[in-house]
Amino acid sequence: MGQLVDNFTGRQCETKTTHTKLDKLHSHKSIVIITISGLGGIGKSTLARNYAFTYKDYYDGNVVWINAETIESMRASFIRLAKGFGLQLGDQPPQELLLEQVFGYFQNKKCLFIYDNVDALADFKKFQPNFVDPSGQVPYVLVTSRRTDLNSLPANEIHLDVLTTEETVELIRKMLPHSKKENAMQLADKLQRLPLALQQALAYIRDTSV
Repeated sequence: MGQLVDNFTGRQCETKTTHTKLDKLHSHKSIVIITISGLGGIGKSTLARNYAFTYKDYYDGNVVWINAETIESMRASFIRLAKGFGLQLGDQPPQELLLEQVFGYFQNKKCLFIYDNVDALADFKKFQPNFVDPSGQVPYVLVTSRRTDLNSLPANEIHLDVLTTEETVELIRKMLPHSKKENAMQLADKLQRLPLALQQALAYIRDTSV
């Protein structure tokens, strides 16, 4: 989480919206979850990383990234966190103790937990913050997922679409500075303005043209 996403282009509005929702809806008495949803390759994780970098100081540098694709990856992420914090829990700690200790570490700290690529809702619920100490800080929670049913409140969801033509052309010309605007627009249409497809195609073009 220490550096800006390479060649990040566009999404300024979505980045600001993410912060507005997290800040406005967060409560010191209850945990509010904001979700970034959309198709695979649309840029959900990239947006979350850019948000984390842009607003890391707002969270006093306490931004935690959880690989939430599977229950195993979430557990592995929490174990790595526990070891990084110097918590003596052993290699296979009970899940309840693991979560209690990791969340407890941030009890008096302003922090953001990002759960990236949530797939199974039931598995996510086993690892999300679900207890609040009235005397402590309530964590901010941001989730990325292809699913659109993680949030029952539409106000808590940010649905990503493809990049605009202007954003796509900006990305193309950033990675290929000598490309002409008309060629960039043709490539944008061909790749349907999907961020991941664009990044991969542009990296290939750049590397093979050297």
